Amino acid sequence: MTDGWVADGYGTVADIFDADVARLGDGGGAFAAYVGGQPVVDLWGGHARPGVAWDKDTLSVIMSSTKGLCTMSAQVLFDRGLLDVDAPVAKYWPEFDQEGKGAILVRHVLTHTSGLLGFGSQVPPVGWDGSGWSDYDAIAAALAAAPAWWPAGTRFGYHATTYGWLVGELVRRIDGRTVGQFFHDEVAVPLGLDIWIGTPASEHDRVSTLVDHMSDGLPGPLRLLFGTVSKKMRDPGTLAGQAFIASGGTCLMDQGETLLNGRRALTAELPFGNGTATARSLARTYALLALGGELDGTRLVSADTVRRFQVQQISMPDQIMMQVAPLGTRWLMKQPVRRSLGYLLNPYMRGEKPRFGPNPNSYGHDGAGGQLAFCDPDRRISFGFIRSDLSSSSVFSRKLIDAVYAAAA
Repeated sequence: MTDGWVADGYGTVADIFDADVARLGDGGGAFAAYVGGQPVVDLWGGHARPGVAWDKDTLSVIMSSTKGLCTMSAQVLFDRGLLDVDAPVAKYWPEFDQEGKGAILVRHVLTHTSGLLGFGSQVPPVGWDGSGWSDYDAIAAALAAAPAWWPAGTRFGYHATTYGWLVGELVRRIDGRTVGQFFHDEVAVPLGLDIWIGTPASEHDRVSTLVDHMSDGLPGPLRLLFGTVSKKMRDPGTLAGQAFIASGGTCLMDQGETLLNGRRALTAELPFGNGTATARSLARTYALLALGGELDGTRLVSADTVRRFQVQQISMPDQIMMQVAPLGTRWLMKQPVRRSLGYLLNPYMRGEKPRFGPNPNSYGHDGAGGQLAFCDPDRRISFGFIRSDLSSSSVFSRKLIDAVYAAAA
């Protein structure tokens, strides 16, 4: 079952969505695109939960695409002259200057090069039953007391959880509001977005149920790699274990489906991964960036700030994946990851097409299970793709993205 609309000339996109909606698996999803600041595609289909069809206003947990929303919050503060990306984090957060972390700059946080991957040897101040995730003071104190795993700026490793908490604490220290409240007030309301970092109870019934099928459909060698990586993620002595909050023989990758389907964790602000959104709102968010910071007469940031945050800052292999991958597969992990200040530049794996379309300058943030939110600033195109049945395959979204580019041309 599918629904929605497309602008004249974009019928092929709807045809692909209708024909391939089964790729959404046991759940559902939505796809939206803007071209030149105008919506051209808004489609949805499948089921929000068993027996309940996905509708126009169904929200999905967007996983790490939430990080892009945190980045935009930092971008707004930078544009207002309140955040200096070349200042030490401790300038805004004095308690952070522990365990030799005084040299960590804001830019190191934004580029995932700070080395602060987790809580070190401390017991994580959060529980898999949903407890502790809304105690932002305790989380901040534990991060301030934790050591970094390498000298600031010398290596890249995906800060899977701490990125959101670190940026969120910077926002809170500078502005006083949590990052979820700041994004709502300063970005979502002015742009008319249906996006939440920390979803209020009044919106819970609209949130689709996550189903974790991340390893299904992977080729044999990649499935073996997935299993090996997952095992090491449960070890707090590894970089991956730190990044994914290994504790008690389990980790966030094991517990994510249960945690994020729970109302306690859904209501709390997990700025690394529990944002909820519609695809159209994600596409609209990045349409603002595709147009240089202004959309429909609303300017949130200057064109200079947009350019500053989209320029590549690093190109490095991910140390986390290098450590956890079996020896025979580490050559796969040497491919550099390109990042700007907070955003992911068009990613790809060897043998696959780029996930953010054909332009290497496209940027935004993806999320586990297939979530995508990004823009192409050269073509002034933006996209949002969400799904509730988490899959490692990006075949469906790539076909839809390619069709939009073809129609726009």
